[in-house]
Amino acid sequence: MEINQLRAFDLVVRLGSFSKASRQLDVTQPTSSQRIRELEKSVGHRTGKYMEPTDLDKGFLPYAQQAL
Repeated sequence: MEINQLRAFDLVVRLGSFSKASRQLDVTQPTSSQRIRELEKSVGHRTGKYMEPTDLDKGFLPYAQQAL
């Protein structure tokens, strides 16, 4: 787990969009997607460019934010 993955996860969950998160991170959308791909199965369900937080996400997010 890397800090840039946690940042991407935090922004995608808060903003609800990979595109919006990418703009804030100043990276391309494919870069944001790549950064959180490893986390995806355990932290959320992706539908297209949107991220729908699961109950696990809601529990994990405070720890990710604290690490940031």
